Amino acid sequence: MKFKIFGCEIELSLLFSSLICVLLLADKTGLMLLSLSAAAIHEIGHLIAMLIFKIKPEKMKFCAYGIIISKNTNKFSYSAQLAVFSGGCIMNFLVSVCLVFLYNTTHFRPLASFAVSNLLTGAFSALPICGLDGYDILNLSLCMHLNITKAEKISKAVSVFFCGIPVVLTIFLIINGEFNINLVIMSVYLVIILILKLL
Repeated sequence: MKFKIFGCEIELSLLFSSLICVLLLADKTGLMLLSLSAAAIHEIGHLIAMLIFKIKPEKMKFCAYGIIISKNTNKFSYSAQLAVFSGGCIMNFLVSVCLVFLYNTTHFRPLASFAVSNLLTGAFSALPICGLDGYDILNLSLCMHLNITKAEKISKAVSVFFCGIPVVLTIFLIINGEFNINLVIMSVYLVIILILKLL
């Protein structure tokens, strides 16, 4: 399904909608709703940074492996691009701090869970793996000091290294008779987005 809001094209895939519905229906703990809310807050952080630097989003795509905001940031300064790519993580961390403060004053337990969810979402997105914000932040930081080709080579090498850590850990645990479904899902997800982005 495609439609436009304020000139920005929104593309919503059936697979994305189905996946969200299945995850929410299967979740008995409420943690999935918290995770999805943290992901929404993350994307809002990107949009706020884009609004501050007057960068118009061209397209928002809701697909099976996440939400992708297409933006033409190349004509903007490295500092503006860094702000946009780090906006999501910063937003998650700020919301997490606010939630911890509220939890300390109210002792309302769901606030602590939501704080952890935002912290994990921000930290995961900050990993320097191709397809995540951390990769773009690393690449842009290197481009400020090195030529683009060298910066990309270093960024890709760092990306492969960090992607390999959960994969090796998953294999190690399976060999030792332990199986962690969350780690397996994360490893598969990281490998898929790495391959998609590097091809």
